[in-house]
Amino acid sequence: MEPRHLYAVTFGLGLALAGAAGGLYGTVSQINPYIGATLTAKCFAISIIGGLDNPLGVMVGGLFLGIVESLTTLYVGPTFADVASFGILVLVLFLRPSGLLGRAA
Repeated sequence: MEPRHLYAVTFGLGLALAGAAGGLYGTVSQINPYIGATLTAKCFAISIIGGLDNPLGVMVGGLFLGIVESLTTLYVGPTFADVASFGILVLVLFLRPSGLLGRAA
């Protein structure tokens, strides 16, 4: 396959997945103009926690952050879920700047 066509196909697939994710997120959340701010901040935190150079690390970081947020919501309260996730982000940046599964530079 020609590289131009491969780029076009992957771009289209990414657009389709983003549209589907947005549509599905709209069914469980309230739609407003600022809906993307919290999701963007969470995605940033997950990417940094997992390590930017390792896709498996990003998946592990997402699972880890989801479990931490769920346990925080269950035992402490839903108000502190964001505090816990960004607290984990700060701890990872101090202890392992390359991420949980990232390689040292």
